[in-house]
Amino acid sequence: VLDCDGDPDTTGKALGTDLLDGTVTLPLLLAARRDPEVREVVARGAEPADVLPTLARVAASGAVADARAEAERHAAAAVSALEALDGRVDSGALSAVVRTAVERRA
Repeated sequence: VLDCDGDPDTTGKALGTDLLDGTVTLPLLLAARRDPEVREVVARGAEPADVLPTLARVAASGAVADARAEAERHAAAAVSALEALDGRVDSGALSAVVRTAVERRA
């Protein structure tokens, strides 16, 4: 998500770095299913001129929001599993790690 929608000043990397490197993230996969132009860029590999238009299409497709929602679902399942351990581990600390991973901006 951060590669498609993060603040470069906060993340420390330019938007679209994963796209340019050929790293296909969940937002890109979801958008490629919905938008043939995104699918074509992902399939052939992005050029620098592709980055901003493709990321705009990814956002417009709802893929960024859907990827965030999927991360939230996984985090909720992880926290639930930790709670089921009934104190056998420090579930509070591990739950904080899960929340940080989902809520991070950098």
